[in-house]
Amino acid sequence: MPTVYRAMLLTSTQLASYDHVKHSLLQTGVFEDNVPLHLLVSMIAGLFCAITTAPVDNVKSRYMNQPFDAQGKGTRYLSTVDCFAKTFKAEGFTGVYKGFLANWMRIGN
Repeated sequence: MPTVYRAMLLTSTQLASYDHVKHSLLQTGVFEDNVPLHLLVSMIAGLFCAITTAPVDNVKSRYMNQPFDAQGKGTRYLSTVDCFAKTFKAEGFTGVYKGFLANWMRIGN
C-alpha cells in the first residue's frame, strides 16, 4: 500500500504542477514553448513532487526494510501510519524528509 499511495501522490502532483507552472510561465511572455522552458518546468514540478512524496518514500523504505518475524509480521512497525508516527516522534520534521535533495534530483531530471 505505501507504494500505491506514493504513486497516487506523485502522479497527481506532477500532472497538476507541471501544467500549471508551464502555462503560468508562458503567460509572462518571457518564455517560449521550447526545451529550456520544459527543463525549468520539470525541475519545478519535480520540487513539488519531492515535497509531497518524500515523507511517503521514507516511511515506505523504513516499513519495507524492517525485520520480520517467522510469521511475516514486522517487528518495528505495526503499519505505515505507525511507522510515520514513530519516525516523526523520534526524528521530527527532518526525519521524514531525509534524502530530500536526492529525491528531488531523481524526480526533477
